[in-house]
Amino acid sequence: MVQSSDVEVGLDDTDGETTLAGGCLCGQVRYRARGKPDFGGFCYCCDCRRVSGSGRVPFVGVPSHQLEVTGHTEQHIKRGGTGQPIVRSFCPRCGARLFANPQSAAGTTILYAGTLDDPAQFKPTIAIHLESRAPWEPLPVGLAQFWQDVDA
Repeated sequence: MVQSSDVEVGLDDTDGETTLAGGCLCGQVRYRARGKPDFGGFCYCCDCRRVSGSGRVPFVGVPSHQLEVTGHTEQHIKRGGTGQPIVRSFCPRCGARLFANPQSAAGTTILYAGTLDDPAQFKPTIAIHLESRAPWEPLPVGLAQFWQDVDA
């Protein structure tokens, strides 16, 4: 188990490559994604609202082959808005939702930005599934807005 005092918050590794690092609340699960993210934004779909308990979920998309995970995760599989399955991974000990693999975007892993060690690394550019936005959740300003999903 990684203790919070052992958490390395690094924007750049020694080779100058960007690394996104993060983990769960209890520290049992850690991840590192090398390279710059492909995209970042907010999802307002019903599933994300329910899983997060809020009006939206901040997310970062990275190539799956660049992600390294340590620790045991459990998965929950459900069909998403595209009709294809989304595998959501979480820590079985503390319940923190960490990342997802939507079949509709094979080869991409969606990191939940709230689990990043350095929240300044989250640079949202899109807002998706605005058709499901709760009426009390403000519209995003300065982001590309999509009524449903977007091919990222």
